[in-house]
Amino acid sequence: MGKSALAIRLVRLLGSAVGQAQLYVDLRGHPGQTPLRPTDVLSRFLRSFGYGTTLPSDVDELSAWWRSATAERNVTVLADNAGSAAQVRPLLPGGPGSLVVVTSRLPLEDLIVDGAALHRLPPLPEHAAVELLTRCSGPPTGGRDVAAAARIAHACARNPLAVRTVAARSVLHPGMTLTQLARTLDPPPFHQHEDDNQGAVMDNLLQIYRALSPDAARAFRLLGCLPSRTFDADVVAAVSAVDRAEATRLLELLLAVELAQDQRSDDLRASGAEMECAFHDVVADLAKDQADGETPAAQEEARRRWVEWYLVAVTQAEARLTPSHRSLRRSPIHILDGRPLFDGAPGPDVLAWLERRRDDLVSAVRASFAAGWYDLTWQLTDAMWPLFLRGRHTEDWISVHQNYGLPAAERDGDPHVVRRMLTTLGGGLRSAGRFDEALARYEQALASARQDVHSRDEAQALDGIGGCLQQADRSDEAVPPLLDALRIREEIGYERGVGLTRIRLAEVFADQGELHQALDHLTRARTTLRGISDTYEAARALALLGRTHIRDGHVTTGEAHLRQAGEEFAEAGSRHWRARTLEWLGESARDNSRPEEARDLLTASLDLYGTAHSPRDIARLDETLRDLNATGPER
Repeated sequence: MGKSALAIRLVRLLGSAVGQAQLYVDLRGHPGQTPLRPTDVLSRFLRSFGYGTTLPSDVDELSAWWRSATAERNVTVLADNAGSAAQVRPLLPGGPGSLVVVTSRLPLEDLIVDGAALHRLPPLPEHAAVELLTRCSGPPTGGRDVAAAARIAHACARNPLAVRTVAARSVLHPGMTLTQLARTLDPPPFHQHEDDNQGAVMDNLLQIYRALSPDAARAFRLLGCLPSRTFDADVVAAVSAVDRAEATRLLELLLAVELAQDQRSDDLRASGAEMECAFHDVVADLAKDQADGETPAAQEEARRRWVEWYLVAVTQAEARLTPSHRSLRRSPIHILDGRPLFDGAPGPDVLAWLERRRDDLVSAVRASFAAGWYDLTWQLTDAMWPLFLRGRHTEDWISVHQNYGLPAAERDGDPHVVRRMLTTLGGGLRSAGRFDEALARYEQALASARQDVHSRDEAQALDGIGGCLQQADRSDEAVPPLLDALRIREEIGYERGVGLTRIRLAEVFADQGELHQALDHLTRARTTLRGISDTYEAARALALLGRTHIRDGHVTTGEAHLRQAGEEFAEAGSRHWRARTLEWLGESARDNSRPEEARDLLTASLDLYGTAHSPRDIARLDETLRDLNATGPER
């Protein structure tokens, strides 16, 4: 009926008048899809507000966090394709001036008690349906066309999508008049009843599908085999086994006849960004039905090609963002290479690509595991590491490893891979604050590594144990495993591991007040990481080095380090760490009787935290600035 398009248009028209932030989520409540859990949605919302490190897993607790985060901030939430009131209710913001727009195929009367006003979307008025038709297919050329336009609108039950799909036939037959177009609706069984919207749309779509060229129809069927409704030219090329130029042509044809929708924003479309497309729910149903026309072997190959393409693509992203992480094999059999996706792209753009495709990546892991492709399952899980590390999607991090990656590795039978899944799962559990569970996974990996006499894996497990103990406020216990990890990594020449373990040790010693030991480890870590061109971690070591110098009384040296680290973070595109260096510089200026400089630095930090959507940091900086202003210039 066009409810999603109408809701999006409404929110855009209202703009900032209905909130300081606008959030969109597709709840996937349409039959045949796996609905999003409220916990997943709330975690995304809170992360977009900066709550990205440790989030609860209970829906009631997450909902309480969400209401607190929005208690004094008006927001607009567009919850698209809701399947039930229970899916929506935890997402309601806490602020009284916020707006929630929900679309659903169901009435959701239960939301009335929460203050909802229900609006049933009726068919278009006849004049509007005729106007939409002529906009899409061209104006009438005579009296017969005028009458034909009204007949088409009636036959389409005045449903916007049905009207557009009928008009799309003119793309397949250039020069077709509205009178000729009307004849394509006959003979029956085309639905003539105005209340039969679904039938009107499906009849139109089916006739458009039947008019496609054989290669375009096959691409449509193969896309219907996939557990995802989003795709681009690369996906079409992969599943159809054609080159990208041909896939682009096929995709443009599907777009022209309304069998695909362009998902790009107006800005991205204007900038010439590559197409990112999706099926409308009804079109997806048709594609799934027509996919049965392919043999079971062809359907399975299409799904495997889709999984393999994502494996190749996300491995490229992994190589760009965390080049030293890639040490495990990749074993696709169809998609043996891929076009360079990220050459010259800055890190934030690569991470944004991963974020946009996170749902598809998780779906690909699930599909691979269900099909018994255990090698692809753990390989894709492993390649998603930078998404988990940088994006802090803790729930996905844990569930993907625990439910798919680790069991797949165990069934594939490679102990080294099993240990990798155990330690990365431990990192996710640690990020979620589940320290006892994380320690159990690290210790399991440690026992396996020692049994197989695998030094690198042993050091990885020891480093994880030490980091877990430090975060659990057990710093004294953290030192021995970290020193063991450092010794092993130095012995085997794993330089990046040496640098990272030294940073962790420095944090432990700083917690204990052993600043000279912390400075020594940070200085060495900085040298090591710069030597292997790990610019992000080297900048992090420098920032911590600067702050530790200031704590040790070497203010000039420490502030110089912080300024240099800020420049390096700016080049790396890390707004959050750049804001942190400015905050630490501001605190140093405040503590050393330079209030005006402190105010400028802290204000700049606050502005950067704002662009990074980090409300907890914003709240802390607001308080710091209030205290600074209250003390006056004499401070």
